[in-house]
Amino acid sequence: MSSALASRDQLRRAVLVAPVMGDPAVNQIVVGTPTVNAPGTVSVFTVDAAGVATCAFTYHEDADPRFGQALATGDFNGDGNVDLLVGAPPSHAFWIPGPLSATSAVLPVTLAAGMGELGSAVAAANVDGQPGDEALIGNPDAVIGAAEAAGEVRVVTGAALDHEVLPALRRHDPGPADFFGIAVGALPFCTSGCGTAAAKSRSLVLVGSASRALTFFKLAAGDADPRTP
Repeated sequence: MSSALASRDQLRRAVLVAPVMGDPAVNQIVVGTPTVNAPGTVSVFTVDAAGVATCAFTYHEDADPRFGQALATGDFNGDGNVDLLVGAPPSHAFWIPGPLSATSAVLPVTLAAGMGELGSAVAAANVDGQPGDEALIGNPDAVIGAAEAAGEVRVVTGAALDHEVLPALRRHDPGPADFFGIAVGALPFCTSGCGTAAAKSRSLVLVGSASRALTFFKLAAGDADPRTP
């Protein structure tokens, strides 16, 4: 990744507004603060009726200065609580099972080693239609074949986020400096019984790059279908 882009990303804070403490009646904000040399942090704030934010607790990883560069929420172990997914480029991601508290465990997402900017974008998606979300981990600086910084998105499933789905999501025509995976998101998509109590859904995965945005559907069956919106 270019030095200018890397410097910008190292200073980028991630912010979420989500009931990660298990109390939807209390406004909660999660702020990721990556650094260059000191341990990066992820802080959970509560916000009162007057708009005053108070830090409830903070997480950090001593070996990951850029811990907190990307944040997402999901239910990865299928227990009904909101979990937190944390990106820590250039090579890690972590998840914190909810509801979050000062003593919650910070657990590593199991990822095969990869050079680049792995963890600079994260999202939660239900790609198999089963209880529990999968983790999407962007690596926009990944080398694909001879194309440097073509980028990819890794998909990790399992109740402990310990099973990486292969192959990773990539463009069919990877090009250099496309930074595919620099932004990742997901949108619930009804697949059957829509509008009824028996409705089933899975996620439409959205991936941004330097040149275009792509959507992917039907990932679990190994028939990922990239489309350009």
